[in-house]
Amino acid sequence: MKLYQKFVWSFILVAIFSVYAFMRHYDDTLKDEHIHRLEASLEYNISENKYLQGEIERLKLEIVNLGKQNELETIYVIRDYIQNRNRHAPKSVAEEIAKNVVTVSNEKEIALPLILGIMEVESEFNPFAKSKAGARGLMQVMPEWVGKLPTKVENQYDLHDIQTGIRAGVDVFKIHLDENDGNVTKGLYPYVNKDNTYATKVYQAIGRFLAFAK
Repeated sequence: MKLYQKFVWSFILVAIFSVYAFMRHYDDTLKDEHIHRLEASLEYNISENKYLQGEIERLKLEIVNLGKQNELETIYVIRDYIQNRNRHAPKSVAEEIAKNVVTVSNEKEIALPLILGIMEVESEFNPFAKSKAGARGLMQVMPEWVGKLPTKVENQYDLHDIQTGIRAGVDVFKIHLDENDGNVTKGLYPYVNKDNTYATKVYQAIGRFLAFAK
């Protein structure tokens, strides 16, 4: 083979190798760029998801705080109403009654104004009230109910405790309410020895509270 032929073949081989190397490099470059784009996209999605998750958590917290704020405002309204109806009720006692009324209303699913109406008629918001018949506490529960209610009441004196007294009274009312298929007027009738005027008194008290709360 002549010298120039060897030179040509060598040039061709070098060119082929160079083209092959370039293509390999070009493919690797494309792959790297594709990988970088995927990684960037993944990082963006992760960042975006974290942002969205953060927004969701922030909104959840706002909702919880809003609920707490509304509940706090309700407690203050009830506290002020109690002191308006009973001038002798200390602010701390009125607020403690209000907190328990809100809690029990939610737990027992009995309307808050209804609990307050019964309480006002029964004791005028006095936890130490005791009737001639022996009924005790804010809801004037008779001692005969001790040990027979979902609320733990160990003795009749427990009924003067704000939390226990309210829960026990609502338990008694719910029993009468269930016996009368959810009819509030009929449920109130046996609460105080089947008094025909009792339901009217309670409704009047409810009206006073609603007017005050506006």
